[in-house]
Amino acid sequence: MNWESLEVVAAEAPMGAGYVASRPVFRDGTSLLRVQSVETRIPLLFSRMGDEELQELYSSSVMVPLPVSPAVRGYIALVQSRPFSAAIDRAGQTDKISWAISPRFGLRVAYLPSADVITWRSRCNEALLRYAENELRRDTGGRTGDLRAAEALLQQCLFTAGKRSLGRWKTFLLLGLVYSLRDEEAAQIVCDQVQTEFGYAPERYRAALLKKRRELVESSVSNQASPAIFGASACHSAAALPSFSAS
Repeated sequence: MNWESLEVVAAEAPMGAGYVASRPVFRDGTSLLRVQSVETRIPLLFSRMGDEELQELYSSSVMVPLPVSPAVRGYIALVQSRPFSAAIDRAGQTDKISWAISPRFGLRVAYLPSADVITWRSRCNEALLRYAENELRRDTGGRTGDLRAAEALLQQCLFTAGKRSLGRWKTFLLLGLVYSLRDEEAAQIVCDQVQTEFGYAPERYRAALLKKRRELVESSVSNQASPAIFGASACHSAAALPSFSAS
């Protein structure tokens, strides 16, 4: 068995939102198989499956079919959920990846070098954060930003930021601001996660939220907008933020 003898036929499906990058299912003649790694010089068998088993995995949405293509060493499958695709489209994220549509499921899929996924994920994170922050800036500036859209994008953004990364910290800050306006219980959950991942005590996180809110309001004022939800006179006050408890 060698890479040239294999064809790509299927990949893991994203469970709910986000995306999934995985080693695909290959076909070797009449046999379906998974390999131990896509980086080895020759494919090393991990497991085999039958066509009936694969169809059952399709039916249970565990796997999605891919457009059949020749296998390439070092390549993996990337599958986007519909909410994730909608979010990055709304954020205006663009790339040079050759995306296709999965047969039967209609999901956006690609077969690409594994190293390219890291770059793609980073660019998605930047685009989602930029869009969400602009919506918050619009809202704090009295221009009716779409907080629900910002929240939806930030939830998808969590899939593109590694634990304890700068992108994840920025996501938690913006989510905290959105939830402080709409859902104090959710704001507390974010605070607890920040404490777990970054070691920030509740008051330190609250201070960071206040600082970020001030930045958004002041940038809106500098753009000749009239602050609405937070209010210019309140941009230096913590009164509108919830009081968080330690987890």
